[in-house]
Amino acid sequence: MEKERAQVSALEKKQRKFDQVCAIGCLKNLSLAEMLTMRVFVSQLLAEEKAISEKNAVERDNAERDARQNETKVCVTNNFY
Repeated sequence: MEKERAQVSALEKKQRKFDQVCAIGCLKNLSLAEMLTMRVFVSQLLAEEKAISEKNAVERDNAERDARQNETKVCVTNNFY
């Protein structure tokens, strides 16, 4: 889960950097509409990456839970026989 949090943090940092680039006018040749379109696109990409990261975290947590449950079952079974 820590890895996913780090990925989200990195993506948020990239978003802030992109916002700074737009704010200081490095994209002077683009119209405001083009910059807004680009920002929306980047925001969508970041949202997709965050959703994938969260999904992976849930899947990993579920797999770890299942592994612990199976390990517990094996231990209990071995103690009874």
